[in-house]
Amino acid sequence: MIKRYHINYNERGVKIVNGEVKRLLGPGTHWLIGSRIRVMKLSLRQIILHGEIIEDMANSQLGLDELSYLDIPDTQRALIWVSGRLHQILEPGQYAYWTQIHRLRVELVDISQGLFEHEDLQTIMRSPQSTSQLTELPVVEGHVAMVYKHGKIIKVLEAGTYAYWNKSGIKSLQIELREQMLDVSGQEIISADKVSLRINAILSYRVNDPLKAVSTVQDFVQTLYRDVQMALRSIVGTLELDQLLASKTALAEQLMDSTAEKAKTMGLLITRIGVKDIILPGEMKTLLNQVTEARKAAEAAVIKRREETAEMRSQANTAKFLEDNPMLLKLKEMEIMDKVAEKASLTIVTGEKSVIEHISHLI
Repeated sequence: MIKRYHINYNERGVKIVNGEVKRLLGPGTHWLIGSRIRVMKLSLRQIILHGEIIEDMANSQLGLDELSYLDIPDTQRALIWVSGRLHQILEPGQYAYWTQIHRLRVELVDISQGLFEHEDLQTIMRSPQSTSQLTELPVVEGHVAMVYKHGKIIKVLEAGTYAYWNKSGIKSLQIELREQMLDVSGQEIISADKVSLRINAILSYRVNDPLKAVSTVQDFVQTLYRDVQMALRSIVGTLELDQLLASKTALAEQLMDSTAEKAKTMGLLITRIGVKDIILPGEMKTLLNQVTEARKAAEAAVIKRREETAEMRSQANTAKFLEDNPMLLKLKEMEIMDKVAEKASLTIVTGEKSVIEHISHLI
């Protein structure tokens, strides 16, 4: 049985006899004899060839003058560049490509680590071909990314753009390195003299050692919050209300001393702690207001008495001075009489005695 097969100039034919590939047919008309013969056409326009027939051709090393075979293992991927552009990312399997037709470059990359690092990463990630194979991992400024593979930290990434292979067991956690604020508010605490208080504190901290921060405790922010909370309760429980109200700064310093070292073991640095508010119960506020009012009234009375005493002392000193200087007293009397005469028709006759002596005599 004779069959006619025509192969176009942009095609090649694969002669298959009894299911076995035999040879590659070039362009033209081919007359083949045999009932179990068939021809499978391959297009030269198809850049990458894949399928069972390619595996059979690779095993037979068929058409090596026109074809190049590519066997990709499970631990690798192939980047196919055509005319300087990413055309395709190939998964594990057997492939073939025409060596003389396309400006094609094959780049094999290892995926065993999970992370994908490449000098043309930005170009690759912009290609639609990358979305099914790669996941972009951007790390913003002021952060680092802890990269896990199957639950184990494998790398710490600085700010930048990275990528990892899908289904590689890669996960990431971004840690902020900039200074952060933590509010420890609404803490109901009883002081040493049994007064119920509500204290609000605030602290500033930053992550110094990201690896230690994520590996020492499950959640370093919650752990830091709890440590400050417990330290605050412990310190306030040893102080009386008057001591607490006297200086919030002293309380903050004790709190810093109590928590800074423990935070350091978690890779954290506490830069500042402050006590924002010490809130008292309503009845305690009333009592303190009364005490303050009484204290201020007592202080005002003391000041008034002090001023009166000073005034009396000044008058006594003046009287003593005038007694020792009778001429000065005479002049003072004349000055007073002059002021009085300005406002009334008054004639004052005096002799050797002073006005005060005349008045005393009349009385």
